[in-house]
Amino acid sequence: MVLRKARRVASSSRIRPTRCRPGRGPPSSGTERKYRPITATTFELPSGAYDVDISGKIVRNVTVPPGGETTMKVGVLRVTGASSRRVSVREGGEEIAGVYGGELLGLPSGTFEVHVDDRTESVTIVEGSVTDI
Repeated sequence: MVLRKARRVASSSRIRPTRCRPGRGPPSSGTERKYRPITATTFELPSGAYDVDISGKIVRNVTVPPGGETTMKVGVLRVTGASSRRVSVREGGEEIAGVYGGELLGLPSGTFEVHVDDRTESVTIVEGSVTDI
């Protein structure tokens, strides 16, 4: 499985594929098998279906075909401002990631709630693009 990031993504981004258990939904936290990356963006995995955690956002049922490759493209949230400025990325009201000013965070495409200072706004992450906040 190849996971490619739109641009260089800071260490605050994390990618973790976890093997799905067919017919039993996503794995529970005590029985899942986690895979370590070969490089920052490439995992060698057996064929099958995986739930992939990209900076706290779970992408479900990503399929790796036998003898093939799967590419997941992400967008980047770039946090501007002072390094003491904390930004909370939320989905459904729950925080999935937190970053500080000057950091980059890789996320799958989609719309997220971003809490900065005392305000919350909706931010859309686009595959292959950088979104500033």
